[in-house]
Amino acid sequence: MRVPEDLRAAFAEETAQRTVNATQILCALALVLFPLFGILDFILYPHVANDLVFVRVVVTPIFLIGILTMVVLRRRGWSGTYAFVWPNLFLVIPAALAIDALIYISGGGTSPYYCGLSLIIIGVQVSMPWRPLGMGLNTAVIWLQYLIIMMLVDPITYDTTRDGWRIFVSNNYFLSAMVVIGLVWAFISHRLRVNEFVSRHELQREKERSEELLLNILPVEVADELKAHGRVEARNHPHCTIVFTDFVGFTQISNEIPAAELVRALDHLFAGFDQIIARHGLEKLKTIGDSYMFAGGIPVENNTHLVDCVLASLEIIEFLDKYREEGDGKLNWRVRVGVNTGPVTAGVIGRARFAYDVWGDTVNTAARLEASSDAGFINVTTETFRSIGHLFTGKDRGYLPVKGKGLLAMSFVTGLRPEFARDEARRFPNEKFREAVITRQLIQPVKISAVATPVEQSLSEQWFGKETAMGDGFGRFKHLDEQDKIELRLHSEERAFGSHDVLIEQGQHIESLLLLLEGHVRVQVDVSKDDRDARIDVSILGPGDLIGEMSFVTDEATSARVIGIEAGKLLEIPYRALDELMTHDPGFGVRLFRSLAGLMATRLRNTNSKLPPLIVEEVAQVNRFHSTLTGRLPDDSYPEELAEAVEIFKDGMLDVDRTYAREAGRLMRRKLPESELAEFRERAQARVNDLCDYLNQKLTDATQNAIDKGHADGYGAYTLRETFSSFMKSRFCDRSFSKPRGYAGDYATIELIYQNEPKGDGRLGPLIDSWLLNRPSSRAVRDRRKLITDGLLERFAEYGTGRDDMYRVMSLGSGSARELFDMFMRMKDSRAVRATCLDIDMEALAFGSHLAHEYGLTDQFLWTKENVMHLGQPRGMTRPAPQDVVYSSGLFDYLRDDIAIQILNWTRAALEPEGLAIIGNFADTCPDRALMDYILDWQLIYRTPDEMLDLFRRSAFRDDHLELRKEPNDVNLYVFARRKD
Repeated sequence: MRVPEDLRAAFAEETAQRTVNATQILCALALVLFPLFGILDFILYPHVANDLVFVRVVVTPIFLIGILTMVVLRRRGWSGTYAFVWPNLFLVIPAALAIDALIYISGGGTSPYYCGLSLIIIGVQVSMPWRPLGMGLNTAVIWLQYLIIMMLVDPITYDTTRDGWRIFVSNNYFLSAMVVIGLVWAFISHRLRVNEFVSRHELQREKERSEELLLNILPVEVADELKAHGRVEARNHPHCTIVFTDFVGFTQISNEIPAAELVRALDHLFAGFDQIIARHGLEKLKTIGDSYMFAGGIPVENNTHLVDCVLASLEIIEFLDKYREEGDGKLNWRVRVGVNTGPVTAGVIGRARFAYDVWGDTVNTAARLEASSDAGFINVTTETFRSIGHLFTGKDRGYLPVKGKGLLAMSFVTGLRPEFARDEARRFPNEKFREAVITRQLIQPVKISAVATPVEQSLSEQWFGKETAMGDGFGRFKHLDEQDKIELRLHSEERAFGSHDVLIEQGQHIESLLLLLEGHVRVQVDVSKDDRDARIDVSILGPGDLIGEMSFVTDEATSARVIGIEAGKLLEIPYRALDELMTHDPGFGVRLFRSLAGLMATRLRNTNSKLPPLIVEEVAQVNRFHSTLTGRLPDDSYPEELAEAVEIFKDGMLDVDRTYAREAGRLMRRKLPESELAEFRERAQARVNDLCDYLNQKLTDATQNAIDKGHADGYGAYTLRETFSSFMKSRFCDRSFSKPRGYAGDYATIELIYQNEPKGDGRLGPLIDSWLLNRPSSRAVRDRRKLITDGLLERFAEYGTGRDDMYRVMSLGSGSARELFDMFMRMKDSRAVRATCLDIDMEALAFGSHLAHEYGLTDQFLWTKENVMHLGQPRGMTRPAPQDVVYSSGLFDYLRDDIAIQILNWTRAALEPEGLAIIGNFADTCPDRALMDYILDWQLIYRTPDEMLDLFRRSAFRDDHLELRKEPNDVNLYVFARRKD
């Protein structure tokens, strides 16, 4: 294992310190043992004992000098310098030379003192933290000098009467064995040291990152308590300040810029907020969407928390003003602020994800103050302002209604008092201000005019701040006066709902009126049809519509189910509150019931206009049949080839995943160029393509050759169950299967095909996604854009310049209408073109409208929410102006023949004479039919060329000119129908 580049300096320093420590220890051992071994001199060689002792006396002080030198160097911090030199200078070389001298004096090769060299080798190799190469060089020098001594003292001759050769070989044999064993040990110990060093530093880094992350989440004091005790006790703080900020017009800004740019802007702004509150010693609590919350006086209490929070709020407003100036004012980033002071309870909630939060009426009031504030202002209660009026200027707002609190006296903080400001905007304090805060100088407070009584206030809908939709909703209560609306608002509660949330069940006894503020809901009833229960959507309600008024009037259970179509908000008005208001003010009851009667009468007229009965299919793309993905056949009923293909697919994907992980890791560790990584990915992609192609072919064969549809569905369900974990790693497959918009082929799914940017989970996800996005069906979706664009431009060329009116194009089930944008991009002058896009999906229309704004084509588009299934029915849209072209690229392959003919009839009637209809449908020869039916759960009605032409001949186009075209993949069929009168 190698030491990472960024850790090599630290590892070298640690190795040097370990070398010095080992040198000091070995010198100490040599200082004791080398003289002690002198006993052997008198036992083995008494005749030369004096010479041997002399050698020991000369060498032993060197070891002592080495110990003292290490102590001095360590104290002065120089011990790491030339660390490799010290052990050789004070230990290895003196000891080896001393052993050589002892061997020479005691008789050469027959002397047992050569074992001393073994001790030196063992000591060095076991104790010194050197690399194997350095260790090998060191021990090789020791061994080499012994060989030289042997040759000088005991020359090897051919005299067979001597044992010199035998002694020479045996001594060196044992020494070489010792050297090899020591080197192996040195190699192993070095790897262990490297592993331990790297692991230790990685652990330390992770610990530092964890602590840094914890300190980003929690205040320092709270984090310390959590680490020490494993929990944080909630604490009451009698005096602190809570601040809420919120961007004004954030929804409009988010519609004007791409999501990535929006996130970057928020990150930049909130990072600036972080720096501002850090300078003022405040504590960030959390961000919620575009809202930012912080506090002063917690967790560490202080006496200036309110002043600090107001100063930080003024600086935030200044920061945003400069940000708008630097951005040329293109985006109007403005913030409103609510500040309140009082007692709170603070603590850490949660275990999996820690969050430091605060609770109490102070927090709720601060949030209400923010909602009631205006852009560029700091809203506080009048009571709070009086405590800082000697430092700041303000503007009295009088009494304003606050949910759950009635009327509350409020004031705006407009800036610092002139004598305390160092800038013209009066947002930054001077030294005099700080002196006034520190010395608590009492300055005459700003006079706030007497607050008028609630009855004398000017009552208007703008009192409700952001709830403009709520104001419009109450506007439908035509007989309620303004005071009635205020009372309703004070007794109601705003609630959010999500897509597919059930707001009311059919037959439920509800206790509140629901007023829609944002979003749309569907009204659904249970009906019986052909001895089967079914749920039918009878209405779609939007902002301003009321829910539950009939149950309130009749005191009966609800007659329908209400389900959210998209995320939104509603106002919940309890029946109990309405009863109390009518008890205290009988006139309110009269006005309320007159308003409800008018609303129900309007709804009755609308319903009558939609007769005959409302039995509809709201969205063409919704699967109207029983799912084919959950069927199961006996295990022995599956074709052997299909079962084998499934197993090959699973084993192959597992093998690709493992190989990808292993090889990619190896390539990255070796830091190979990107070209080699790309080549490896191409090989992995090719392997995945082969596996998917093989499985798709076998599934297609099995379903086409099935004895009936039940068996085909069983084969498809079996294949999906077995391969689900692999295919769902693909982003495209996951979205197609899960249908987050409620139906297959929504605009976002089609956008994924257009973008053709493979993504997914893990290593296999992007590879499978690439295979899906490059199947013939996906290529056909991309290619049909050009086919339709060419058709639109052909008609436009015929349109010419002689006409004074507009060239009109209409898209049915438009989605994002990319074909129209392609057409506009290829036109030299598009000012005379008007495009109408019909779709039931509001999100798709919003996305297209955003694109039009980005392309500068807002005036050329009309985005209309309309269920194209209703075209040709009495409740369909009002007939548009005659169109030059009406086209549909992805709608008719979801329609039964009768509905398709109904829409064709409407289409022809909507065309100008010589107008053109372009209608597309997937061909029955599509090679991905089994894949779409059983893996993607994207079921279409496939048609042959004859069936497509037959549809037109059975419609109002029967006598018109019909032309059949195909895109390059032969997957999509298109009929170009020219109206002739």
